[in-house]
Amino acid sequence: AISELSRTHGFNVYVANSPIYEGLLQDEKFKTYYRQVQETLDAYAGRNDRIHYVLRHPSTHREERMQNADHVLPGEAVIFTERLARAIRAAQNPQRSGMAECLHP
Repeated sequence: AISELSRTHGFNVYVANSPIYEGLLQDEKFKTYYRQVQETLDAYAGRNDRIHYVLRHPSTHREERMQNADHVLPGEAVIFTERLARAIRAAQNPQRSGMAECLHP
């Protein structure tokens, strides 16, 4: 539905992975799941040029900086939000930012 709305009304959508606990990447089942999520979001973004998959690679954080497995504490949230904002700006103008290859591998 959001994809159709973005086309109809001419707005962009930015999809990003949440921050995650770094220990999750030690689990093979989680890594398999994460790759499937990446593939699904890549395909979703590939069907509509208004959908942008930013922060494709996991933003991992130490346990003491996490509220739970996918929510960072407030101080870390500031860092994550700044990173997300840079990724969105880069997606808006990839040639100027030099980040085009990072956003759509």
